[in-house]
Amino acid sequence: MESLKSQQSTANVPLALANPDESRSKKAGTPHISLMGPSAESIREAKRWLSDLFRSSDHITIQNNFIQHFSGQEYQQLAWFIQDGVSVEEFFTKGHACISLNSESQESVTEAALQVEAMLQEVQKAFVKEETKEIQLMTQSEVLFCDRKPVDVSSHEFIDVVKPFKNSLLSPVKVEKVENTALDILFGLKQSQLQCNSTRKMYQCIPAQFCNMISRVGFHAEIAPPEAPDFGEGIYFAATVEKARDLWRGSKEEYLYFVEAVVLEGNSTRGKPGLIFPPSDSQGSFNSVNGGKEIVVIFSGYQALPRYIITCGK
Repeated sequence: MESLKSQQSTANVPLALANPDESRSKKAGTPHISLMGPSAESIREAKRWLSDLFRSSDHITIQNNFIQHFSGQEYQQLAWFIQDGVSVEEFFTKGHACISLNSESQESVTEAALQVEAMLQEVQKAFVKEETKEIQLMTQSEVLFCDRKPVDVSSHEFIDVVKPFKNSLLSPVKVEKVENTALDILFGLKQSQLQCNSTRKMYQCIPAQFCNMISRVGFHAEIAPPEAPDFGEGIYFAATVEKARDLWRGSKEEYLYFVEAVVLEGNSTRGKPGLIFPPSDSQGSFNSVNGGKEIVVIFSGYQALPRYIITCGK
């Protein structure tokens, strides 16, 4: 059972945002979208996303590696956009799956983008459902407990977690402790399998929409591909907050979201583009690859355990 304990917040977003000056001049009767969410931060994030979408031109590019999970049903929906005068191009560049939408009508492009995002949400829900079943099977658990507990800003725990952010010019506004007993079990099993006694505290910078997924089913390569996958197609982690910001530079969101994790680096070697699993040498397979001392790439999500999610103002 998942428990996300936080107060519900609300906000209103005017629909007519393509011209901000015109929007401000509208009377009180202007249509609005009411937003409700688990926290003030999530509401501000959603408002930012909608505002950017409604201000977009006749071209929108959606970047999300769960596009690779699209099936015939999703591609049929994309074909319908073409019939409505929206050109659709799917492409893959530097480890990122993208869909580009173009039309002479801004309204048509915006509507198509909303539908693609809705499709992605359904694909991601199905992915989490399947991963949950697999985790239950591996841990022999009938019910999975997952929680993200807010950490008191006045506590020593909060101070310790945000200390590495002190020199980053970022302002941590919220820290949530991730508790997931099944992921704890799988991490312990992986640690025994690799015979790896030491762990590393490392960071990953993720999009807002994946905070919940990571707390439920752990790390996956689709969630946070780096700006350039120079050391393989696995799951990237950075040793410092600064290096994490360098690896994931493309965020256009209201906040930055960091996951603090413990990582089993084990026996590691230098990575290279295109790797889908660690290479072998005369003594056997490596456990991970790296991009120097500050970057580790793993190829099994159970080789890392999420501990905290830190929300930062830019």
